Amino acid sequence: MPEFEWKIVEKIAVLSTSAKGWTKELNLISWNNREPKYDVREWNPDGTLKAVHFKVPDNFNFAYDVVNRLAAECPDKIAMKWVSKDKVCHDFTFRDISENAMRIANLLHSLGIRKGDR
Repeated sequence: MPEFEWKIVEKIAVLSTSAKGWTKELNLISWNNREPKYDVREWNPDGTLKAVHFKVPDNFNFAYDVVNRLAAECPDKIAMKWVSKDKVCHDFTFRDISENAMRIANLLHSLGIRKGDR
């Protein structure tokens, strides 16, 4: 599987700090040499990461932009483990999830549902 590489392109600002010692900062980040995006990171007083919030573009499609890409790059990697009430475990690969997402999309399309429908 290819390495996931990310970097902070620019530390823009510290948005706030608290008396308890946590900070919130705004960064411009890039991953795998893609167009940089903004993120907001919150840090605990001990220096550990508390939370990351991304500004997600309006046209972002998780299935297309993430799952299908991972299905192409590492199709047999486990994407999700599902455990039933009876404690039976089933593994789903990125290929499984991508193929099932395409099946659902094709079903919806066959029913006349189109992009943008609500």
